[in-house]
Amino acid sequence: MSTFSTPAPISAAVDIIFGDITVKASDRNDTVVEVRPVDPTWELDVKAAEQVVIEFSDGKLQVKHPKLRSLFSKRYGAVEVLIELPTGSDVQGYTAKGEYVVEGEVGSCELKTANGDIRVGKVAGTLRAKSATGHITVEAAGTEVNARTANGDIRVGALGTGTLDLYTATGEVAIGVPAGTAAALDAHTSIGRVFNDLESIENPARTVTVRARTHGGNITVRRA
Repeated sequence: MSTFSTPAPISAAVDIIFGDITVKASDRNDTVVEVRPVDPTWELDVKAAEQVVIEFSDGKLQVKHPKLRSLFSKRYGAVEVLIELPTGSDVQGYTAKGEYVVEGEVGSCELKTANGDIRVGKVAGTLRAKSATGHITVEAAGTEVNARTANGDIRVGALGTGTLDLYTATGEVAIGVPAGTAAALDAHTSIGRVFNDLESIENPARTVTVRARTHGGNITVRRA
């Protein structure tokens, strides 16, 4: 476990080969990082955890595996990464296979995984999420969301302002729009239906832009 003094929001970047990443944002003045093997009895997992490098300087945290010449040249183990950091911190993550859980409120957020679900609480800034196979769930987004998955559902609980750009090849799309907010909707599904439960609003306080695409699944837009 590593602990750093962080009286203000930081920028955290995680780059691991295989593993699950959990980020918990709360009102605190330090950052704690814990890396452990998924299976402490499995040699490959233990070795993978030992190889993770943790660095912190000038408000920037890096949690990473060393760069590899080829991911397919040998077998690698999986790790679990837990980061507890101040509210409003920016988060960036990459793993070839693994899930993300982001709790609390973060600033901007960019997450990528080739195989795994992505679950995010509240994002004040821009969110970019990409998974080849996995569901993407966002409780609340402040400005802009760009989410992509080839196989999985995408759900955004509420968008404050800005633009939603959502795409899944196979899966459902569900979007929440806050009361008093109008939506410019551009939605299309090849095999499925589009359900728009929003009533028209005169003189809305704000307008969000929603672009949603799925080849196989329904698209639902409702009040948050």
